[in-house]
This record gives sequence, structure tokens and C-alpha cells, in this order.
Amino acid sequence: MANILVTAGTQTSVRTVTIAGNEYQQVVVNNGTASDNPFTGTILAVTNLANGTIAALTKGTVVGTVDAVSQFPPNPWQVTVSTGTTTLGTIKAAVAGSAIFVTDLIISAGSATNVVIGAGGTSTPLIGTLSFAQYGGMAYPFSVPGSVTAGSALVYQQSVGCTLTVYAAGFVR
Repeated sequence: MANILVTAGTQTSVRTVTIAGNEYQQVVVNNGTASDNPFTGTILAVTNLANGTIAALTKGTVVGTVDAVSQFPPNPWQVTVSTGTTTLGTIKAAVAGSAIFVTDLIISAGSATNVVIGAGGTSTPLIGTLSFAQYGGMAYPFSVPGSVTAGSALVYQQSVGCTLTVYAAGFVR
């Protein structure tokens, strides 16, 4: 591998290609071995491609442009659930064949109560039983998203029917 040194008046050429009137640096992808041959293998999957186009795939070359690559997971969601008396309720309905992932969770309780956030009937708690004093609450940003089993709803269950607000956000995959 060589570095390109840029010195005024004695520049090194960089290979480019012109697409739709715009000039782009041409990049060669290979398997890590020293070679002047371009990549001729198969790209098995492309994920998180957003705001771009791929016009054709010919002889191992991708022809097109990508304006931006999204780092957000697909199928994001967020919801706020407020209740005054219900002791069991749904935060995010089940999505057939997909798991619900939680990235953020905020809970506020109006009375002393225990709350479980979990899958289906809370038989699988997401973070265990949470005990709140009157007017208690919590905010929990998951550094690693929590999830429920594929095909299960994300639900809450509280021990006392009281004012309860749950804000949750995440993605479905």
C-alpha cells in the first residue's frame, strides 16, 4: 500500500471516474492481498443503504451513487402509554415473526407500585421488577437494546392500578 503525497506542482495522479458530470475517486476493493486486480467476487448483502441508487450490477462492479448511509436501525418506533387504573397493558403490539427492541424507557408512577416491563404476559421480564415510591420514576437509556421474543408484544404490568406513564422507543427487526 502506498500513501499519496501532495506537493504543490508535483501532484500524484488519483484515478477517477465521471458519473453524471461529477468526478469521483475510483476505489478498488480486494480481499486484502497485494494485487492490481479489482475485486471480482460477490457482495453477499447490502444493509442500511439509504438515499442512494444502485443502477446495475455487471461483472462484479456496482454502478451508481450513494448520497447518504443511514446508521439508524430499520423500523423505529416510539410510544407513550398513560393509564389510571389498568394493571396490565400493551406498550407495543406484537409484530409477527419480528422481535421488538427497546432503546429507551421512561416510567412515572403516581402511587407506590411495582412495575414489570416484559414480553407477552410479562413472563419474560425485560429488566426485572421495578419498585416505585409514590410519584417515583426512572429513565433508562439502554446501551445495548433490550428485546422481547420474536412475535411477542411489549407489555407492562403493575401491582397497583394507579396513574402510570410509560414512554418507550426502539426498533423492530
